Amino acid sequence: MGFHLGGSQNLRQSCSSYVKSRVATLEFRKPRFCDAAAKLDIGHHSTVLDIGGGNGDFGRVIEEIGLECNYINLDGCSTGINLERILRLGKPDHTSCLEVLEHLHNWERLLDLITDSYVRS
Repeated sequence: MGFHLGGSQNLRQSCSSYVKSRVATLEFRKPRFCDAAAKLDIGHHSTVLDIGGGNGDFGRVIEEIGLECNYINLDGCSTGINLERILRLGKPDHTSCLEVLEHLHNWERLLDLITDSYVRS
């Protein structure tokens, strides 16, 4: 059994309700997303895997600051995601999980999984 994000209909509905009800607007979060993009040193045409990216705001910010990259948003709100299977397909140039870890019971497992995917590649 892999590390799954999402999966059940109730969880997807709960995630969707959360994303729609957040009071922190994109404008509020944009400075953090700009900082994250700078720290990741995202280059043109690199691949960015955004785990738990909600409605894709980080990708919009990346685009707004003029970076052309392959932005992949993996969020449990859309479908059940087997992250281990996704990471086996190939190593992205960058992985982010902004505003995610504080919502996970076993956040260490997610970080271990991400780290292991980079070590294996």
